[in-house]
Amino acid sequence: MGKIKFWTGMMEVFSFFVLITVIVFFAISYTTLPERIPMAFSGSGEPVEGGKIYFLITFWLGFCSYGLLFILKRFPRLMSYPVKITPENVDLQARLAKLMLSILTLFCMLIILVVLYDLYARATSSAARGSVIPVVVLFAGIFLDVGIYILIAKKNK
Repeated sequence: MGKIKFWTGMMEVFSFFVLITVIVFFAISYTTLPERIPMAFSGSGEPVEGGKIYFLITFWLGFCSYGLLFILKRFPRLMSYPVKITPENVDLQARLAKLMLSILTLFCMLIILVVLYDLYARATSSAARGSVIPVVVLFAGIFLDVGIYILIAKKNK
């Protein structure tokens, strides 16, 4: 039980630091962005789609997802659990759910940071092309996190 609490705390600290990094990166880089962020190009190579609004939407999406996951961690009764909750297992199941949500929050914040950095790199350098590999790996981590949580929760009925 102590290990679960320790790792939950560590994940919350890491995700908070990533949130602060996202906020600082957004604050520093938003004013230096050009009006157009090249997302799609015409046949002549001119950017036809993209703007600072994508950067702003991505930031707010990350900020809101952090807030919603934070609220869900504080009220674990709002969740649907993979096992029947009894008075004997309620504490362990709530701790496992909080750990899963803390890891999920960390992965979500890292995805937002990677996407923001990619948008910034596209806007400031015409040669920059972001890789989807970090985002795919982070999404795989999210699915792995949820899968492992379900297995452990069912094991500890």
